[in-house]
Amino acid sequence: MIILMKRIFIFTIVAAAFLLSDVTAAFAQSGVVTSSSMIVTRTKIKKERKPIEIRWQNSIDVTVSDYGQISYTGGWRFGNFLYLGFGAGVQVHYKVMPWDGDELVIKNFADHESVEGHHTPEDYGEYDLIYPSRISAPVYLHMKFRFLKTKVSPYLAVSGGMLLQGNYEYDERGKDYDSDYGSYTSYAFTKAGIEAVYYAEAMVGIDLRLKNESNLYLGLGPIWAGKGPVEIHSYGAGIDPLAIGGFKLGYSF
Repeated sequence: MIILMKRIFIFTIVAAAFLLSDVTAAFAQSGVVTSSSMIVTRTKIKKERKPIEIRWQNSIDVTVSDYGQISYTGGWRFGNFLYLGFGAGVQVHYKVMPWDGDELVIKNFADHESVEGHHTPEDYGEYDLIYPSRISAPVYLHMKFRFLKTKVSPYLAVSGGMLLQGNYEYDERGKDYDSDYGSYTSYAFTKAGIEAVYYAEAMVGIDLRLKNESNLYLGLGPIWAGKGPVEIHSYGAGIDPLAIGGFKLGYSF
C-alpha cells in the first residue's frame, strides 16, 4: 500500500511538471508578455513664422539717371506679395542751361562757331540740355510685387502719374543774315509756365527683408516722361517723349 502511494505521488509530480511546461510554451507562442515597459517619444514642434499683416508702410528712395531724384511713397502692404501706395518726389536735373530771362534765342551761323553779341550752340558747350527749370516733381501711384517669402526676394515695381515741370515753347524762326558774320538760322525757346506731362517707371531688382520689419531694395529699369528737355545740338527733339534708364536704392519701414 505504501509503495502504491509513492508511485501515485511520483506520477502526479511528473504529470504536473509536463503540464506546467506545456502551459509555459503556449504562453510564449501566443506572444503574451508578462513584463511591461514605458516608451517615451519626443516630437519636434516647428515654430510657424508670423505672417505679414496688412499695415501701412513708408518708403524713401533715391533714383540716379539723367537727373537725381528723391521720393517718398506711402501705402498699404498686403501680406508678403503686394504693396499699393502713392507718392511724390523732387528731380534735380544735371547740366541744364540756366535761363536769365523768359526767352532764349540761339543763332547757328553757317561760317562761324562763336560770334560776339549772339548766343550760338558753341557758347553752351558745358551744358547738354535746354530746360526751363532745374527742378521737376513727379506725383504717382505705386505698385510693388515681392515674389518670394524668403529674406531675399526678387521684386517688380511700377509707378505711373504725372510730372510737373517747367514748360517751354520752341520756334524755328528760319534763316537770316548778319552783315558782319553772314547767314544764320535762329531757334527760339520761350518759357511758358508749368506743365503736367505723363510720368511712368518700371523697376526690377532685389528686396532684402531686415529684422525690424523693414526692407532695403535695389532696382533698375526704364523711366518715361511725356516731354523731355531739348538737346543743345538737336533743338526741337526734346518735344518728343523722353525714355531713359535709371537705378533706384530705397528703404521701407
